[in-house]
Amino acid sequence: MNYHLYESLIPVLQDSDVIVCLENLFSRHNGRVIEGTCSVPEEAIEYIDTLNETAGKECFGFCLDTGHLSVLGKNIPEFIRALGKRIKALHLHDTVGTDVDHLAPYVGDIIWKDVVQALKDVGYEGDISFETYKQVAAYRVDPEAIPIWLNTIYRLGELFKNQILG
Repeated sequence: MNYHLYESLIPVLQDSDVIVCLENLFSRHNGRVIEGTCSVPEEAIEYIDTLNETAGKECFGFCLDTGHLSVLGKNIPEFIRALGKRIKALHLHDTVGTDVDHLAPYVGDIIWKDVVQALKDVGYEGDISFETYKQVAAYRVDPEAIPIWLNTIYRLGELFKNQILG
């Protein structure tokens, strides 16, 4: 069903410079976190490569969500290296345990040095996008401290960018 939905977009995408990104997903069943579509690299690669071959050009890429991989217990650097140049966008956020907390890097379980190195290794050139909207709510941050938190997240983005491109 997913494949046919994406395939139906090809005629429009062939006449544009838009790249549709698939994302690694998860779901919950009986309180347990379980794999969803594209939560293993081989499946994501098959989707992307088959769709791009059908389109005759690069119309599909991948949006890597670090939090989703983390709650599934996946090795994020291995996932990145497997997908390589197919990664066109990032949803970077940290997690604690099996909750998708959408926290800033370094306040959860992810080892960011390894993630950044893997992105550098595959030559990632896209934007650094943080999905950290729950950061201030999760810790009930004082409203006066919110700009400080946001500035810290921004500066982490600059650091990551320099490390990946450097």
